[in-house]
Amino acid sequence: MSVFYLFAWLIMQIVHSIDKLGIWPRLPVFLGLLYLAIRRHLHQEYNLFNVGTTPVGVRFNPSDFPYRAADGKYNDPFNEVAGSQGTFFGRNMVPVDQKKKVH
Repeated sequence: MSVFYLFAWLIMQIVHSIDKLGIWPRLPVFLGLLYLAIRRHLHQEYNLFNVGTTPVGVRFNPSDFPYRAADGKYNDPFNEVAGSQGTFFGRNMVPVDQKKKVH
């Protein structure tokens, strides 16, 4: 087992313990923010399924576009189309084929 996976496993165990104890709202502000950042990263890394391909946009200067457009463009300064209309995003569950409805 590599050091990276051992470290990731340890972090997951710590986050899981904090979740089970329900103490994260009572952590000092800095530790609470650190906990939320780690929790978000773990969620994105290990819990979301890609349901399609997102077109790769170009980086833009946020001062040129201080607000996102009506179609959702210019939301992410590193990818102008991320989060825009018609793009995919990670999901917690694999999408269900609507032809096979649950009865």
